[in-house]
Amino acid sequence: MPTDLSPVDDVPVYDLADVLDSPDDDAVADAAAETVADLCERFPVYGDAAVASA
Repeated sequence: MPTDLSPVDDVPVYDLADVLDSPDDDAVADAAAETVADLCERFPVYGDAAVASA
């Protein structure tokens, strides 16, 4: 199990948790969507191979 989590130490997970606290708040949803988009860009699910073939 990796012990160096420095790449994800700065992930604002509170944005994601706030959606559960305020599911009808559009500003909260927008902030969470930006967080998810940033995470997907930084940590692609399918890696660089999928990006190269797109």
